[in-house]
Amino acid sequence: MSRFLFVHGVYHGPECWDAVTEELRSLGHECHALALQGHGKEDRASFDFRGVGYRDYLNDVRAELRQVGTDTLLVGHSLGGMLVRSIVAEEEVRGAVLLCVPTPASLRRGVALLLRRFPRATLRFLLTLRSESLYHEPSVVPWLFWSTPPREVPDPAWLEQVLSLREPRRLFWDVQWVRFRPQQPGTQLLVLGGQRDFALTEAGLRAVADFHGAPLDMIPGAPHDVMLTHPGELATRLHAFAAQVRTGPTGTDGNP
Repeated sequence: MSRFLFVHGVYHGPECWDAVTEELRSLGHECHALALQGHGKEDRASFDFRGVGYRDYLNDVRAELRQVGTDTLLVGHSLGGMLVRSIVAEEEVRGAVLLCVPTPASLRRGVALLLRRFPRATLRFLLTLRSESLYHEPSVVPWLFWSTPPREVPDPAWLEQVLSLREPRRLFWDVQWVRFRPQQPGTQLLVLGGQRDFALTEAGLRAVADFHGAPLDMIPGAPHDVMLTHPGELATRLHAFAAQVRTGPTGTDGNP
């Protein structure tokens, strides 16, 4: 079977993958879930984020990949997907899955949507780059991650986890300027999205898939946090991807 390395996104920790990795382990796969710096249970309350940015998180993924080896399937969610895109441009791995991965353009679209729905919180974020203005606001978080009003959050523990985490201010500046390159030859990619994602559209994910010469699969009824709301469907797709991964040249030119 295959080895997976999971990379979480902002305001999440490695435990967001628990239901998915449990299912994959039952199918015989080896699973590792990375905690980006400041996101482990032991340091999330006290970690000093001053000076931390996208490159620091990227180094976290590089270091973990050196530990587990490149004969690994990388799975990155949201920001984690951006980090995986950066990794596969420099390192040939067995395969990679980009789950609900934004681009700088789709991030700008998301901000525009938030301005219309939550103008005060979004303006505070734009003026200060303090992400807590959005991600520590209980009326905003359910829409961002689960496409639902606060009273319909599927599991209150999910909201509690988001509210317990922090992110560096610099990160939200850095991600606006990330430029992506095609993956290394021999690294096969799959792009996955949720049909009910608040900010990411199928067209935006299609642009990412086309850039990498990869297939796109949209999970019906799924919001941004597919791994929490639809773990079984996600695990099934990852298991199938692992079974059909093969080496070969992929990738195209351009930069969505």
